[in-house]
Amino acid sequence: MQASLTAAKPFVAATAATRAPRAASRALAPVRAAAGEDAELAVPRRALAGLLAAAPVLLPASRALALIPDDDDEELVERARANRAKRLASERQTEQAFARSSKNLDRVLEQELIPVQRAINSLAAGGAQLESGDVKAASAALSGSWVRDFQAAADKLSYTDSAKSSAASVFSNLAALQAAASSGSAADSKRSFVATVGSLKAWASDANVAGGLKGL
Repeated sequence: MQASLTAAKPFVAATAATRAPRAASRALAPVRAAAGEDAELAVPRRALAGLLAAAPVLLPASRALALIPDDDDEELVERARANRAKRLASERQTEQAFARSSKNLDRVLEQELIPVQRAINSLAAGGAQLESGDVKAASAALSGSWVRDFQAAADKLSYTDSAKSSAASVFSNLAALQAAASSGSAADSKRSFVATVGSLKAWASDANVAGGLKGL
């Protein structure tokens, strides 16, 4: 009886040994499951890290798109048009400056300056009449189609805001001069004549056309 019990012990030991790995396997199962979950979460985390790394690249593009004016936004469209007009005016001034620096005015500019030169000549004639005391003759010299032609040319040549403002001052002083001469007042005519010539010189400088004119 005792011998049979002794022989049975190895079987019991073997059974225990067999159960031990199974128990250990069951004990490790939650750990493996947790490890599997971490592996599954690792992919989204890596993807998220990639998105975060790409964010600085994507943000400037969105800002660049925001700078493009919407056609429906009238304020931005008008601002863009104004900037374009200023740029064109600056380019035109640069072209004129280059032409004058080489002392070779282009033919287009020469044609544009013809009415201005006529205005200068007419003002000189009117000034000479005022100097001699003949206000009536001065009034005749200070009127005529040259006034309208000069105003049209000055408007066309005034590319900048300062030139446009100076041109408006010339027109105002010239109108005052004509009125004074028509009234027969020599004193008022002479004062208006001086103001007109001064504003004309200022406009020619602001419009960058003084180098192509004679008599100023």
